[in-house]
Amino acid sequence: MNDPRGSRLRRRICHALPLIAMLGTALQVHAANLEVDGTRLAYEEAGSGEVVLFVHGAVSDHRVWTMFRDRVAERYRFVAYDQRYFGPADWPDEAEDFDLATHVDDLIAVVDALGDEPVHLVTWSYGGLVGLHAALRNPEKFRSIVHYEPTVEALHAGLSGERAAITQKFASFGPMATALQEGTKNEAVRRLIEAVFRMDTGAADEMSDEVQRMWDENARTLTPFLEALGAAEPVSCGDLATLDVPTLVMQGSEAYVLDAMMADEVVRCQHNARSLVLQDANHGGPVQQPDAFVDAALEFVSSAR
Repeated sequence: MNDPRGSRLRRRICHALPLIAMLGTALQVHAANLEVDGTRLAYEEAGSGEVVLFVHGAVSDHRVWTMFRDRVAERYRFVAYDQRYFGPADWPDEAEDFDLATHVDDLIAVVDALGDEPVHLVTWSYGGLVGLHAALRNPEKFRSIVHYEPTVEALHAGLSGERAAITQKFASFGPMATALQEGTKNEAVRRLIEAVFRMDTGAADEMSDEVQRMWDENARTLTPFLEALGAAEPVSCGDLATLDVPTLVMQGSEAYVLDAMMADEVVRCQHNARSLVLQDANHGGPVQQPDAFVDAALEFVSSAR
């Protein structure tokens, strides 16, 4: 069936994703490594003032946030880092510690290493699950939190319409699964991107060289990521009810129903969380509607100072 709105979203993300590689010239940018629990995590920072710390999701790394760096660094200290095993760096081991607990520990250690807590936290997708666990453990380290469609699977369990929502979302994940079975990880990553961002099959292959490189350098993370997500410690509604950190939860107006369910449940369960719908966007909202995303994030950060 022809879906004009879906076609517009696919065209928008095809044009927006290359912006990930944009490099600003107005601000001095520092790129280095943080020593965290025996390993090094690449990070990039610019600006000064209160820290706004960005945590990426699956099959990506700190480069996915570069397009927002200069806007944020005009008023704050922008920091984005690679979660362990993500990015182009050599792995410290054979992914034995690739799990949610490691990524939560690393986030807390990164906040400590920056030496300017509490920080404002901005997350996307799986990064939201990491951020929620870190905030539940050490809420004093976070001044505010902005999530974009956080992946908190335990929250949709048992909700009305859950089965239909799961079917809707994962109906398009077959090409990714086939590519994984065939051992073509780079192919699998592109098919995952297309499924998650509701793009036409093959559209991911037309992205910029910089974006293609980021995906290729993170393709090795796909299998351990899926395994880690399946074994992740759940976050319950009761857990979120104890969290006092001011939180903004964004979702796209064209989000998968399942993704919208998770975002809505975070807001419902966390008493001081509020929601915002990014128009004409789905799970790719930060790159589909970059100006609206960063405007909303900065407005919320400013209100939580």
